[in-house]
Amino acid sequence: MNMLSIIEKLQGRSNEERKELICEVLGGMGVRYRRQCYATGENIFVPSDRIREIGVGSHFDVVEGSPGANDNGSAVAVTLDLIERFQQNPPKHIGVQYFFFDEEELTTSGDYEGYLKGSRAYLEANPPEGYLGLIDTIGLYNMELVGSGDMIALWLVGKNATGPLLESLERSAKNASIPVHRIPNVVTHTADHIAFQEVGVKESFTITTVAEGDMQTYQEYLRAQAEGEPFEVFQAIVQQSLELSLRAL
Repeated sequence: MNMLSIIEKLQGRSNEERKELICEVLGGMGVRYRRQCYATGENIFVPSDRIREIGVGSHFDVVEGSPGANDNGSAVAVTLDLIERFQQNPPKHIGVQYFFFDEEELTTSGDYEGYLKGSRAYLEANPPEGYLGLIDTIGLYNMELVGSGDMIALWLVGKNATGPLLESLERSAKNASIPVHRIPNVVTHTADHIAFQEVGVKESFTITTVAEGDMQTYQEYLRAQAEGEPFEVFQAIVQQSLELSLRAL
């Protein structure tokens, strides 16, 4: 699969167009997918049909006015590529369920409850332990902004966090000589892994790729936080972070 081509097709499209493009690609691969309509949006997911599974997630909606190439077309493209790869060589002992969530970004309500509407709607309709406890979702690899940078950042992951998904990812990155940074708090808003943590899927976190400049911005944020800097300092740091992100779109 040509992931760059997928990103180019998603770029500048409406959320509805992006959703239909994902379904078109899945259909072209012969993948059985499901669509979940809820009050204000629609999720797409590819079930694993296994009792024990890992989730791999990305959101397809965009911030109004954004082309949405890196946030989050890049993650959608990687998710589609993973589906294609595992079609050819599926895991033997565990299932993988793939998610394309709607309404991860802030919606018109303008507050925290406006975030993560798609993932929360999915989990409300599909509890992670399943009906009668038949499905065991052990964790979620959620992806955001994976289109630029040569390092991996994992958020929200503390320095003492443990777990098979986290440790295997870090081990694989080390084998590939890719630096990994654990990020215990974030400069900007949250992501869909939070919805999974809220319902008890503890080993859920977001994977993003970053460059050296991004890490410098993050270190500045931590320094300002530790030193009790005034709000204007935090505002300037967040603005710098947003500008770095926009350059990658």
